Amino acid sequence: MIVSDEDRALAGSAGGAPRRGVALVPLAVVAVLACTALSFAARPAAGDGGVTGADVVKAVDRGIQYLRDHPDEILKGYSQFRPGPQALRGLALLAAGLDPKADPLVASDLQAVLETGPRRTYIAGLEAMFMAAVDPEAHKGLIHQCSRWLQRCQGADGTWSYDPDSPKAGDHSNTQFALLGLYAAQESHLNVPSAAWDRTLEHFNNTQNPDGGWSYAATGKSLPTMTAAGAACLLIGQNRLAGARPCGDQPSSPRIRNALTLIGKQLAEFLKGGTEEKWPFYYLYAVERVGMLSGQKYVGALDWYREGASWLVQRQNADGSWGSGPNPSIDACFAILFLAKGHTPLLVNKLEWDGDWNNDASDLKNLLEFSAHKLRRRFSWQTVSVREPAEELGFAPVLFLNGHTAPKLGPGGVEKLRAFLDQGGLLFAESCCDRPEFDRGFRELVEQVVPGAKLAPLARDHAVYRTQFAITDPALQFLEGATYACRTAIVYSPRDLSCAWDNGCPYENGVSPENARQLGMNVLLYGMGSAPLRDKLDPKEVAEGLGVAGPGDAFVFAQVKHGGDWNPDPAAWSRVRELIGKEQGVRSLEAKRALALGDPGLPKYPFLYMTGHFAFSWSEAERASLRAYLAGSGTLFVESCCGKDAFNRSLREELRAVLPQSPLLPVPADDMIRHTPYPVGVGRFTPPCEGLERDLLGVRAGGRWVVVYSPAGVLCPVDGHECPACRSYVAEDGLHLAANVILHSLMH
Repeated sequence: MIVSDEDRALAGSAGGAPRRGVALVPLAVVAVLACTALSFAARPAAGDGGVTGADVVKAVDRGIQYLRDHPDEILKGYSQFRPGPQALRGLALLAAGLDPKADPLVASDLQAVLETGPRRTYIAGLEAMFMAAVDPEAHKGLIHQCSRWLQRCQGADGTWSYDPDSPKAGDHSNTQFALLGLYAAQESHLNVPSAAWDRTLEHFNNTQNPDGGWSYAATGKSLPTMTAAGAACLLIGQNRLAGARPCGDQPSSPRIRNALTLIGKQLAEFLKGGTEEKWPFYYLYAVERVGMLSGQKYVGALDWYREGASWLVQRQNADGSWGSGPNPSIDACFAILFLAKGHTPLLVNKLEWDGDWNNDASDLKNLLEFSAHKLRRRFSWQTVSVREPAEELGFAPVLFLNGHTAPKLGPGGVEKLRAFLDQGGLLFAESCCDRPEFDRGFRELVEQVVPGAKLAPLARDHAVYRTQFAITDPALQFLEGATYACRTAIVYSPRDLSCAWDNGCPYENGVSPENARQLGMNVLLYGMGSAPLRDKLDPKEVAEGLGVAGPGDAFVFAQVKHGGDWNPDPAAWSRVRELIGKEQGVRSLEAKRALALGDPGLPKYPFLYMTGHFAFSWSEAERASLRAYLAGSGTLFVESCCGKDAFNRSLREELRAVLPQSPLLPVPADDMIRHTPYPVGVGRFTPPCEGLERDLLGVRAGGRWVVVYSPAGVLCPVDGHECPACRSYVAEDGLHLAANVILHSLMH
């Protein structure tokens, strides 16, 4: 076996049974791999809330099929609101990723909406939202019609009732959908007068109960559904107030904070069965709106998406519907909206620190909307606190930090940022409104996080200026960066960008809104690299990369944790894992295992990887541990990251001490490691390798290679970040060589 009992408890998350590609491994290798008792019946690991991303995708697919199987049920009991229910269904199907031009059910819902104008509040709000989701430019006329209707029908107190002729006073449910419709209109670049937002904000400020919640009407007991609706309305109204405001004058609302605290408590009670809710799926949709509008991962103390998704997945019926209400199709729409919209891949976290960290509340939301329009692909963002564990910061590949004053991270904050960089993350910082206090403070922070590093202007040909948009104007090439390991791990803008992303701040510094969005998008995509984005429901990993997973044996990528920079390319393993999983059928852990030499569990791992840039040394105990490991069945694969001379000298000296009778020898040109299953041969190298020893070396014993060593880098070009100065194999050959060595270790 190649997984310890501890790893069985910690490991796995393979995302379903691996898809076997072309049979590249010879039959002899396949037979040996089979003898290692690898299990290919992989099962995604459940997260803390008991649900996986694969579970959510399956639930959404089954829910969609239910809607297809019952196309007429959507109007059951709601015919008087036609075509509002069809707009709701279309909105849910679009959130699930269906194409409005190709899917017949979405097309039929679209046709129903186009044939009927706004005539009731729910209808007008849903129509505006649906049209904006389909194509805001093509349907701007109908969106504008809905917006004008809603503005005319708003009550003097800022609320809406069912329709203009209704004798009933306005209520918070109708008001939520009216405001969502106006929000869709403004997001479609239609003007919504400030008076509409002002009246609604005033109403919700005046009617909030002391506990932070709202009732259905102006007065009454706080209800979970209406508390979520009220918080969503405050978030929309506050963030969309018309008119210019000074840079950094972001309104702060204790009312919103109080509402979020109550929502967290109410949701926790509901999910554990402590309270009943007459409209549970409508309720969860309202919570989803609050979570997405606020960008909060936690509402109160609750991870709202993880826990809500777990509740929905567990309660889905066998036919794909949810619950047992009078209209299962309506319930299914709300459930799909919660699951699908909250399941968008996470690209960037916004860091909450002890200061003015949120001067432009809609900055990242708007930047990602711009990215979605340009890339035809949606990403999500969320807020994480510097007080949260280090693994929370690393759940997205990019961490955004800005402010006016010097950033204060508190106890352990510097170490958490360093751990984030260790995991391959990109720290993206910006001086909001070009404030010198932040600039000075952030430069000092960089030197604390990466001792000896200093920010310097990025080269004009740096990848950050061309990942998506070609930024060639020297006046716009003002970004600075700091190198950590062999990559630009910190990107800093000393000039304001977020005001332009937010659209509500008129601050001018010579960077147009379009240029600011292009620069921001380039940085985010550079930080994303080529590694797959994490799912919000992925198992959490601690800073050193120890995985969490389900039962079953799998290959473990074990890495030597030594005194130097032992983990310079943390994202590279995901690329190797993807290759050997898809093409060779090798099930492996998502996270690698960090081990110090001398760890008593070392013999359990047949493969041990080591890399670094700088000089290092081992103790006698560590040398003895490695000697025993190699004498058993272990294989050590070492590369000098970026081909650094200091690491190469240390490695050769230490290997002579470990194996004094077994010198390093060239691996023959026809050796299996160079050709099976991938024909690497002598390999192709990057131009900076000129003058570096490029031969693959090793120590052979007992008919196998116990040490494989490359003086040139192998995986540094594989992790998705450009490294122009790296002395290494080209990315394809480095990836294939690593796979060959892993498969060789499994054979023996």
